[in-house]
Amino acid sequence: MINKRAVVRIGTMVCASFLLSGCSFRALKSWPPRQEMDQRKQGAILLKLTADMKMSAFQFQGIRLIWRTGKKGMGDASLVNSLRIRPDMQNQFSNDVLLVPLEPGIYTETVVAVNFIGHEAQLVELTPQKPLIFTVEPGKITVIGRLDLNLLLNVISQTEDSRQFTTNALVRVDDGAQAKTEILEEALRRPESDTLQWRDALEAARAGLSAAR
Repeated sequence: MINKRAVVRIGTMVCASFLLSGCSFRALKSWPPRQEMDQRKQGAILLKLTADMKMSAFQFQGIRLIWRTGKKGMGDASLVNSLRIRPDMQNQFSNDVLLVPLEPGIYTETVVAVNFIGHEAQLVELTPQKPLIFTVEPGKITVIGRLDLNLLLNVISQTEDSRQFTTNALVRVDDGAQAKTEILEEALRRPESDTLQWRDALEAARAGLSAAR
């Protein structure tokens, strides 16, 4: 049984599909230096991802956050950016504040892809309950809020070659002013805000959020 509201696609993962998608993959280690964003004339987004995921007989491989812009015209491909987050040694994901450089543009689609493996690699793609639309500007940080990922997989049958399972999944979005303020305050407490020169951009984002109230 699959939650149709949340799951976009579920099935065996084919590595070639990622190579053909045009995504730029980055494994999350820490925030990137602010200098890199400025050199590439990028903007950045700030968000917090919480992951409550339970699986029986499967091993997490990672979460991939994917953002796409809308098409500009006939034959003009959407801009795609993505970030991959790997689980820790306990097969869990920490609920960290993420700062991700993106190309400037209006992003109209967010996808949360969960990779896991049992007998074979599997992929579940989820979209948030409500649309998440945001604009990225060069040199600026856009706070998009908190994504709460809930995923439960239960194996109902298995053979030597495959496993059948049910899926219950949901991605909630909290993009309210309070959530954004809390995320900004948490980000400003992170050492990367100073060691990687992000503090001024974070302070500007906080000032902009206050002015918008």
